[in-house]
Amino acid sequence: MAPIDLDARIVGDPASPFGITAKASSRLGVPVELEIVLPDGVTPVAGRRRGLGKSCELRLDAVARDRSRREILVRASITQGSATATRILPLVLFDGPPTKAEAPLKKNSRGEAILEFSP
Repeated sequence: MAPIDLDARIVGDPASPFGITAKASSRLGVPVELEIVLPDGVTPVAGRRRGLGKSCELRLDAVARDRSRREILVRASITQGSATATRILPLVLFDGPPTKAEAPLKKNSRGEAILEFSP
């Protein structure tokens, strides 16, 4: 069994301001340090990025600059004596394929673009 229980989720649609919730607890009874690490292009709006306690819960609201793929890391660490145990959980933003561009131009039998005009 792992000495750290860690749960993290993205709340809401990342295309608009969204939330990140994280919860960690230590099975050893020592304090756990919980941190949400944001990549470049993701800006925190409200909430805390770090917490410390035997059972720790964080909520952070953030905004993504664009729809490119990014990975948010949620990290929980405990230290007992001289040993440190760390558990990392990645949360992926915009994991799907990029959106398609507008419909391609229509072409004639020779491969030339057909221009359409409306009166």
